[in-house]
Amino acid sequence: MDTANLLSTVLSAPAGLPLNERTSALAAEPVFICRLLNRLSTIAFQQRDAARAWDTVMDTLHGAAV
Repeated sequence: MDTANLLSTVLSAPAGLPLNERTSALAAEPVFICRLLNRLSTIAFQQRDAARAWDTVMDTLHGAAV
């Protein structure tokens, strides 16, 4: 949820506002970020065990970052 809020804030920021490296990277790939958040949410809600859900989400994130 924090990533979705941050993405919304960054995308609605004035054009001249300087962004740091991480927020610039986030703003450069909004569709990818939204699709990834959707996928991670789906994975998390499909798991009954919280620890297993967390592990699966982290494995998915690791695969997306490579």
